[in-house]
Amino acid sequence: MMVAMFFQRICNTNGDKYIIKEKNDIYKKLDSVFTIEFSITLFFIGFVLLLAPFLMNLLDKPDQTIYVQVLTVSFLYSPFSKPISLFEKDLSFFKARYPKLVSQIAGGAIGIIMAINDFGVWSLITWKVSTFLLENVITWSIIEYRPRFRIDYALIKEITFYSWPLMASGILVFFYNHIDYYYVGRLLGEEQLGFYWLAFQSSHYFLSIKSSIISVVFPSFAKIDNTHKVKLGFEVLTKTTMYIYMLPTIVVLALGKDLIILIFGSKWAPATTAFQIFMLVTMLRAVTSFWDPVFLLFGKTKVLFTLTIFNSLIISILGYIFTINFGILGMSSTVLLTMLLIMPIAGARLKELIDTSYFHILKKPIAYFVVLTAGYHTLYSILSKHTQSTLIAIGLPSVLLISIYAFVIFYENKTIFRELIRRL
Repeated sequence: MMVAMFFQRICNTNGDKYIIKEKNDIYKKLDSVFTIEFSITLFFIGFVLLLAPFLMNLLDKPDQTIYVQVLTVSFLYSPFSKPISLFEKDLSFFKARYPKLVSQIAGGAIGIIMAINDFGVWSLITWKVSTFLLENVITWSIIEYRPRFRIDYALIKEITFYSWPLMASGILVFFYNHIDYYYVGRLLGEEQLGFYWLAFQSSHYFLSIKSSIISVVFPSFAKIDNTHKVKLGFEVLTKTTMYIYMLPTIVVLALGKDLIILIFGSKWAPATTAFQIFMLVTMLRAVTSFWDPVFLLFGKTKVLFTLTIFNSLIISILGYIFTINFGILGMSSTVLLTMLLIMPIAGARLKELIDTSYFHILKKPIAYFVVLTAGYHTLYSILSKHTQSTLIAIGLPSVLLISIYAFVIFYENKTIFRELIRRL
């Protein structure tokens, strides 16, 4: 299935992002995006159908060839989903989202029914394919304009110039999203891979809503003609996200081991430090996620590709070295180091485009974060040594943390709160 999903990613040119940022001749440009993606999709469907036996033999899984071939149908999702960009462009997010919601529910029900009736792997295959196809059918039943084939060489060149860095980035993201698991599993064994997986997934659960937020932010930015307003929007979103993620990150840094043992059991305690490191990564990824809409808006897709290359190189090289020498802490630290290194690079380009910087936006939130983390951890450590009551050791610092946190949020946004109170 991973092989099929890899080729499905290649078929996605991200032409929807091009449509969202454009102002004129939208239907004509949507036609060109659809034509490009449909042509690429047909090529890769044929490619995979013909070469799947060879590829699966290389992977020593020839019995799974038929599954990969059937999954090529899902490649069609990419071109036929592009009209959704018209809804996103008009900020009609309900229309843009409900085809996916309905298809997920219906496809899941089909998969469950098949699983109950002992269809095995075919249950999973059918769930995947039916979800994609149902979403496409629903989308095309509600759209006001259905794209058609159009060959406009000038537009094809323009769209390709915008989209190829995003396609290449998608391939690299697929690569580095899996290479850390590969290194840990290959170099350290299945047990350490289990600890690493738990640490990563538990922390990144907090990022589950990020893609939905970004899908709203980018069209909203595209509606703004004033660069200064884009700057203000970027600064508010970045600072607000830092304040939102600050609280759970502080708690995990102080109570990471207790949380792991409480939720998963004592045998998973070795995942604690990696979990805490990944929580920092999660906070940074959430805070920096808004550079994507800015670069997409200004057509700087090559910047995103450059950052992805940098990411891939660090994780591939340093990740291997650090994993050998420091285990799962080495790999998790590599991921954190990657974030810390690419932030100033992306920040420099943001400075050129919207005249702002992460230092300017985050200097206060970071100061609050450091002070609150140190205070919470210190008080918890003192109380846990001098009292037998876990409730007191955790409860008292938590009450103080939440109280001070609430005061900080109010103080930093007092103008907004006063305006809301006045209107009420």
